[in-house]
Formats: sequence, C-alpha cells, structure tokens
Amino acid sequence: MLKGKKLIFILLLFSLLIRLFILLISDDITPLDVWGFSFANVKHYHTPPLSIYLGRLAHLLNDSPMAIRIPNLILGSLLIIPFYYLAKILYNQEIALFSSLVLCVFYPHINMSVVSNEYIPYVFFSIYYFIFSLQF
Repeated sequence: MLKGKKLIFILLLFSLLIRLFILLISDDITPLDVWGFSFANVKHYHTPPLSIYLGRLAHLLNDSPMAIRIPNLILGSLLIIPFYYLAKILYNQEIALFSSLVLCVFYPHINMSVVSNEYIPYVFFSIYYFIFSLQF
C-alpha cells in the first residue's frame, strides 16, 4: 500500500486535473466582473485585498479573466495538503486520507476553486496557520 505522502501527492494531482477540466469547460463570469469595475483601473477600496491583487495580476496579463482564476485554482488544489494534516492531527491517517479524497471531489469546493473569490485563500491560510500554531 502507498504511504500517506504519496497518496496526498496523487490526490493533489487528481484535484488539480479536476479543477483544470472544470475551468476549461466553464465560462462563468467572476465576482469581480459582477462588481462592475475594470481590472485595469482598480480603485475600489471597499473590496477585500485579494480583488485588488487579482486586478493587478489581470492588468499585467492584458485583462484576461483566466488570469484571476489561476491563483484560486492552485490554492484550491493545495488546500488538500493542510486539510490532510489537520484531519491527521485531529483523528488518524485513514480518516485524513478519506476526508482529503472527499474534499478533492466535493463540487462546492471545486466551484469555489474555479471562480475567483476570496474564500479559498482565506480557508487555505486559516487552516495552514492553525496547523502552524498547533506545532508551537
């Protein structure tokens, strides 16, 4: 049987492929488009900082809507790693692997990973810093 790190790596690749497939077949508009300001002229100070960073990134890449989806896609896939370690700390390795697999194919999480919003980075860094604080 494969070890935990190899299985997590396989789950990470699987989740990245699922999210890339959903990204390529979807043509949804992003929440930044709904808010009604241009990516090139981000002067809306009432939004979370992520929208400003993504707006600047999209401006550097010629206002491509795909440019603001890629960071969430990567963080949504990488969320499986801290989620696995959190479940491993709280329960055991088998439950951690199963819960990571469920997160990998959980459609609301896939949808949030493909659409540009602030929830995926928030959850990623919250779980990461929580695990980091448990070690000290």
